[in-house]
Amino acid sequence: MGWCTIAAGEPSAIRSAWVRLPEGARISKPVREVTGYRDEYRAEAVSDADLWAELTATASHLAQCAGRERAPTLIHFAQFESRWLDDLRSRFDPGAPAAFDVACLHAIACRLYPDLPRRGLRALSGFLGFTAPRRSRSPDHVAASVFVWKALAAQLAERGVADWRALEAFLAEPIPKRGKKSFPFAAQARRALPDSPGVYRMLRSNGDVLYVGKATSVKKRIASHFSAGARSTERALEMLTQVHSVDVVATPSALEAALVEADEIKRLSPPYNVHLLGDVHRAWFVSRDLRSTVAELDDAHPLGPLPSRWAIAAYGAVLALAEGAQPTVAMRARAVGVPEVWAPGESVFAGAWADFTRERLAPPSRTTRGRVDKAARSLWLLARSEGLEERPDDAPEGWDEARVRRNLDRALVSGFQLLRRARWLLALSDAVVVFHEPPATGRRVVVLRAGQVVSRDDLAADAPVPPFDAPARPFRDRQRGFDATAYDRLRVVTTELKRVLAEGGDVAVRLGGLRGRDRLLERRAIERLFVWL
Repeated sequence: MGWCTIAAGEPSAIRSAWVRLPEGARISKPVREVTGYRDEYRAEAVSDADLWAELTATASHLAQCAGRERAPTLIHFAQFESRWLDDLRSRFDPGAPAAFDVACLHAIACRLYPDLPRRGLRALSGFLGFTAPRRSRSPDHVAASVFVWKALAAQLAERGVADWRALEAFLAEPIPKRGKKSFPFAAQARRALPDSPGVYRMLRSNGDVLYVGKATSVKKRIASHFSAGARSTERALEMLTQVHSVDVVATPSALEAALVEADEIKRLSPPYNVHLLGDVHRAWFVSRDLRSTVAELDDAHPLGPLPSRWAIAAYGAVLALAEGAQPTVAMRARAVGVPEVWAPGESVFAGAWADFTRERLAPPSRTTRGRVDKAARSLWLLARSEGLEERPDDAPEGWDEARVRRNLDRALVSGFQLLRRARWLLALSDAVVVFHEPPATGRRVVVLRAGQVVSRDDLAADAPVPPFDAPARPFRDRQRGFDATAYDRLRVVTTELKRVLAEGGDVAVRLGGLRGRDRLLERRAIERLFVWL
């Protein structure tokens, strides 16, 4: 809960505090993620009764200074927040007159910007040039509301709305009829963008980067953001409300645009990019039994890199169960890839596990790990031909044996793919990549060293694939220092090479120093390899 006062246009320090929770109450994981709440904040929390008393004392003083019965009060979306104030008053000051004379910033914005796509606090403050924090906390919202009020007050003054009584009259007027959505980044500016490959950055009016993207045609890609289908979500409209300009960096190919995009997202951490973010400093390594994961390579954790700590947790749980581990709630949940609270019941899981072991783990092998790995390989081949995707009936109100079986199958397929991909990415970390990307006529060469792009250039049509001109590094040395940025960069290279081949282009990769020698993979060999990646 938070607030501040404004006198002569200048806000006071923001007063905010966590509200003390009732005994036994807990904060859910989604709310923790949004607010950054941690359990240690309980010690500094204040009771809602004390906060209400402090807030109403502030309001009483403000009302006296203004010569009014109630304190002039601005709330961004007053219809929502006023319910909380009414509840607090009914509990702690029953029968007392209202302390606040509330004006709604959202209602003001609806009249000043009738055609703006969205007027929520984040969208509106960003449109006006405020840098909104990622977290959602009352002091951040108060700061944004102060910024919005100052901007709106200046526009109201131009319309002759200069005091609170005039503001009340202004808000009593009907809201103008909404016309066609009007975006700050106008259609004429969108049409002037280049029709060629590149990376684009969507910017607020204050220069904040909102979103980074890549495209074969920047002009067409930006146009797609503003198409009716793409802007159908609240998140998309919130972002587009704030976009005032687009900065473009041209690249010779779409593949190189994808590489630049991956690095820019990691460097800038734009608020509306949901992929290629996360922990940019870590890649993860797992023990041979797949039960323990660490962020620093050591002798006990030789497998990796992996994209997250839990990337193959389900694979490891299936292996542990096959080796005789007890099917505890935690183990059952991990094997099917869900939080413990949603774990399948003991009897349902037992029936599904019996069928799974009979059908999937029957092939002979000297070790349990061998049987599990063979099952994973077979399921991967099956997934390529038949698919193991979620079906509409895969989300019943509870679990059944068929659904548990499908999740166990997917656990092996995903783990198998990630472990194979890890070896490929390590090989690709020192490589020379040559590609021809239609409709371009020439070839391009990208040199990767220790997972970073060290050069990009044109290559003559008749020129051979250049040698890799750095000392050979064994796999263990390649694993050391491997981070999430390198992981994503090399994964992007792999995805883009697949796309080039699918679109009729050509690809060759020289892997540097594997087993003491360079290895040249040309189109057919790469296509066979990509079947498993």
